[in-house]
Amino acid sequence: MATAFEMTHEQDLAASSRLTFVAALAHDLRTPLMVLMGASDLLLRDADRTLTDEQRLLVEAMRRSTHALTAIVNSALAELNTER
Repeated sequence: MATAFEMTHEQDLAASSRLTFVAALAHDLRTPLMVLMGASDLLLRDADRTLTDEQRLLVEAMRRSTHALTAIVNSALAELNTER
């Protein structure tokens, strides 16, 4: 049977591993999200002249989805920072 110290140590290791994983995941998600956000902004800059209505709607949906996912990632990072 594990002692209280061993159990606490295992819980600390598990929490540390979880925090490390979430931080790495958030970082790995933010990089491509920033690329998508920048690309959608560029495409929408001259959308009236360069995109069809359907293309513009798709790029706008991409931009909204990218912003929503970025907000989720930022929220996870904020939660992570409060746990440290």
